[in-house]
Parts: sequence; structure tokens; C-alpha cells
Amino acid sequence: MSYEMIWEKRGVYRRYYGHSSDLEVSESVNLTHSSDKFDELRYVILDFLDVTAFEVTSHAFIQETSALDAAAAHSNPNIKIAVVAADPEITTLAKEYIANELTPYPTRIYSNMADARNWVSVCLPPQGRSRKIM
Repeated sequence: MSYEMIWEKRGVYRRYYGHSSDLEVSESVNLTHSSDKFDELRYVILDFLDVTAFEVTSHAFIQETSALDAAAAHSNPNIKIAVVAADPEITTLAKEYIANELTPYPTRIYSNMADARNWVSVCLPPQGRSRKIM
């Protein structure tokens, strides 16, 4: 396992490191969605800054992740996602997630943690399906 999940007061911080893969991202998404804390979440920070290699094992990875999030948004539509990454491959995947028609959550990509934390610190008002942000 090349990630850690840290539950915070209003969100979850998921840090990926070393050699990581789409399978680990999918596992952490499922753990987040199945948590009894999920309905209270207002943000998710995905920190990929310490990833040295990222393996995509499924061409359907982005579609599947967007579909899982779309289903989860029926329970909690009030989440925003900050992706923190410097690697071009990871930022490309994040852009594909944002552009996917099923993606329900406002999502932004940052190159540093300070900007990501600043954005997620302003929680979204309760609402239905959110619009995407790049």
C-alpha cells in the first residue's frame, strides 16, 4: 500500500507516495465512500507530490472513478476535491477526471499544498449536483 488516509475535521487527506497505481486510488476511493464519516465530508485532498511512479492498469480507471463518485454524490453532494500534483501524467489523469461527464464534484488541480488547503478551507454550501472546476 503506497498511500495513507488521514481523516480531518471536515475532510480527508489522502497522500500517495513511491510507486503508486490506479488500484490504490480506487481502493482509497472505496474506503472513503464506505466510511461512516462520508456524509459529513466537505473536501478530499489527493496529494501525489511524493509519487515517484504511477501505474495505470485499467483504461477505464477515470470512467470508473467518476461513476463511483457520481453514485456517492447521491449521499453527499457537498464535497470538493483538490488534487495536488506536479507529475504531468497525474495532472493529465486529473484533467480527464474533471472533464468526465459523470464527475459530480468541483475539482481543482494544484502544484502545492498551501493553495489546495486554502481552496478547500472555504466549504461549499449544501447543494445538489455540483459543477466542475478546472
